[in-house]
Amino acid sequence: MLNGTSSTKHNAFNADQYRSGYPDGIELNYWNSGRNHIIARKLNSFPKTPGRILDIGCGRGIVVSHLRKLGLDCWGCDLAQTVPIDNSVGNRLFVARDAFELEDEWRATVDTILLLDVIEHIREPEEFLARILEHFNNLRHMFITLPARQELWSNHA
Repeated sequence: MLNGTSSTKHNAFNADQYRSGYPDGIELNYWNSGRNHIIARKLNSFPKTPGRILDIGCGRGIVVSHLRKLGLDCWGCDLAQTVPIDNSVGNRLFVARDAFELEDEWRATVDTILLLDVIEHIREPEEFLARILEHFNNLRHMFITLPARQELWSNHA
């Protein structure tokens, strides 16, 4: 899903896992819809604009799509060969790519990194975060979420 070093490449979801966990229409689920609004509200509360945003471990681009529809310059990157959630993000996702291997010039344009429910998949999160700071020299914001179990707030198990 995230860091493409040899020790963590296995974190990428395969096609079956994406189809199972992120079927077409999943972005309309109350959980994703609510989460998207919370993320957007948080980004808009920053003292300075979030600028160019990179969602590392973006999956099919659910958050990327939502933020782009709100006018934010959001991009996504995922280690897996994923299928974009919709046509609006198809050319805004770096699929089957490691964020650390993106072109230096492009990485220099990133102001905000999103790590949304992905840090728990990293074997050495401190090292991963240090690599982000090392490779994204102009980074001003990092927004990290940890997963909650959506069935805790639902009668759907």
